[in-house]
Amino acid sequence: MLLLIDAGNTRLKWALARPGSDPGDWMASGAVTHAELPQLASSWPGQRPTRALVSNVAGTAIAAQLDAALASAGLASDAVRWFRSQP
Repeated sequence: MLLLIDAGNTRLKWALARPGSDPGDWMASGAVTHAELPQLASSWPGQRPTRALVSNVAGTAIAAQLDAALASAGLASDAVRWFRSQP
């Protein structure tokens, strides 16, 4: 299962997708504030993502918190791909 994350300046949006599913065909989706990052995995109870794609424009502090939250959710660092849009 693929976890998609868009970490913005005020909140983090997420979606879970099955492998090979069409774009937008999410199993579940939602949003959390930056303050709620430590409880991110509780947003998808009973689901266990095996990979994550993360877009982060929120800066290094949020990236560190998000990295810790993903590790707590059982995602290995090599299962997480980080990217950021460029000007």
